[in-house]
Amino acid sequence: MNHQPATSPQNVSEAGEQRSSRNATRPGLLAKIILVQGESHECYLGLEDSFYNRLQPQDQLEETLVFDLINCSWKMQRHACIETSMMNDAIAEAPSATHAKRLALGFEKLSHKDAYRLLQRYDTMVHRNFHRSLQVLLALKQVPQFPPAPTPDPEPERAPEPVPQSQPQTGIEQTPPGPQAPNHPPAESRDLPEPPAPAQNVCVPNEPTLSLLNANPDPEDRHSS
Repeated sequence: MNHQPATSPQNVSEAGEQRSSRNATRPGLLAKIILVQGESHECYLGLEDSFYNRLQPQDQLEETLVFDLINCSWKMQRHACIETSMMNDAIAEAPSATHAKRLALGFEKLSHKDAYRLLQRYDTMVHRNFHRSLQVLLALKQVPQFPPAPTPDPEPERAPEPVPQSQPQTGIEQTPPGPQAPNHPPAESRDLPEPPAPAQNVCVPNEPTLSLLNANPDPEDRHSS
């Protein structure tokens, strides 16, 4: 097979390189699987090229379907050759009849043979597989090809977080501080009413004292004494 090289390495995508590598091994592999002894290798390669150039498979799935089409097409041609050989053997028994008469006699003779009926049934199955693979391939080509999703960039490594140092255990259970009392000024500094001043000794100048009163006793007391 002749493959046209790319004009430059930049024009060859990764998918194209994969297809080229598969195409390089395709002819020899499929020819060994399909061909039997006596069949033409060049004819098979020509059939294979025509299918691949027409259908242009883009991935492994499409290549599998194209391979099925090539296989079925080659088998249909093989069945035609087998039927022709069987018909030639059947009409050889009536050499003096006309061509149409010989065909009719040959077909009547073959219709009673199990080999011919098996060939017809097998050929019908191959035709059905061919059309089924072709429909699947054409429907698959209608599906848009989406590019692969880009690979996300790896996340940067995070610095390890510092481990808090634990306080040494003293054996005394520390109670958490309770609610703080409101900050009021001391009681001495509050504005309280001043107490009343203590009573002071007031001297009345004109009031006689106890000693003066005792100095003038009652006249009756004087007589009794």
